[in-house]
Amino acid sequence: MKRPKIRALPIVSGALVLGLGGVVGWLSIQEPLPDALPYQVYLPYTERPVAAVADESDVNRPDGDTSITMTEEPAPEPEPEPVVETAAVEETEVDTVDAAATDEPATEPAVEATESLVAEIPPSEEASTPQRAVRMQPIPHPDLVEKGRYGLMPVISADGAESWQIYARPFDDSDPRPQVALVIGDLGLNRAQTHQALQLPGSVTLAFSPYADGLQEWVRQARAAGHEVLLEMPMEPPNYPADDPGPRALLTSLGPTQNLDRLDWLLSRFQGYVGVIENMGGRFSTSPLHIEPVLTVLKRRGLMYISRRRNLDSLSREIAADIDLLSVGVDIEIDTDPSTREIDQRLSAAENRARRTGAAIAGARPYPATFDAVRAWMEELESRDAVLAPLTAVIARLETG
Repeated sequence: MKRPKIRALPIVSGALVLGLGGVVGWLSIQEPLPDALPYQVYLPYTERPVAAVADESDVNRPDGDTSITMTEEPAPEPEPEPVVETAAVEETEVDTVDAAATDEPATEPAVEATESLVAEIPPSEEASTPQRAVRMQPIPHPDLVEKGRYGLMPVISADGAESWQIYARPFDDSDPRPQVALVIGDLGLNRAQTHQALQLPGSVTLAFSPYADGLQEWVRQARAAGHEVLLEMPMEPPNYPADDPGPRALLTSLGPTQNLDRLDWLLSRFQGYVGVIENMGGRFSTSPLHIEPVLTVLKRRGLMYISRRRNLDSLSREIAADIDLLSVGVDIEIDTDPSTREIDQRLSAAENRARRTGAAIAGARPYPATFDAVRAWMEELESRDAVLAPLTAVIARLETG
């Protein structure tokens, strides 16, 4: 008896189909892999017409549920163009020196002339002071700027006016009392510290770092509150590079052409300053090959030069005298030891020096202890028959005395 032949191929095929169907069905009920969702959340906006974002109300649920609900974010509406006052610009011809028309853009966009030449803007509520005793010149004065490679730069006007004269805080130079100028530096980098400095009386001189953001607005507020302003000029210290003065500092490893290009960038950071003050610079100021071209440019642009005078080998004061550049040095740094007791002693030393010589210059940093000690000292200064004076007034007395 013959056995019937069994055709195995259809049976095997059917089994395979049934098996694959079961696997597919099992996979269809599983949750997606956890790595898939973050990819969808952070998918670049340019790769899809509608942005998929996480709903913050789901992410921050108080019950600890961290599940994310995907929602569609509509394309943002175009922002209206800002309205800029140009009345003051129309009254002058300085709009021909628009800082935006430079050959090479600066690291941070240069301040446009239309923004700077508006009438003086009062300080914001955040930067307001209890009293405003004097009115400062609007910045920049149209005759004291020119277009540079990186923005607007200070120049001597056609009639010989210089920045340190026009931007000076008015002061009664007939006052016979000993004068103390206080310069607080390193401003602009820390918002809270800069805000505290703006609250001090307008006779305090403020020095701003070129590396800070929003410098023109800080300076506008400072001058609206009555402060004279300096630009800090970072230069190579003796222990460079252990102490780093920053990416645009003047260095002895660079040639004069490179340093002068960096100087142009520094001088273009904002407008309205009466001069520059050294930041570090212990090594750079000892090299006549490097410091002399810099001081020559400052003289040609109508600026003062303030040295820290902590380096006895510095040639800056000597060279400044040779080229008739208005220059003085800080007599006493009051907070090299930022303790209240030490600051009080150094403020007293600056005051005593002013009584001997007629005027003195004190330098400071924006430390909390410095602000507290300075406020207490200023409250009693007039009762001791001395006066806090702006830097330009003290320099004038020292030059004539």
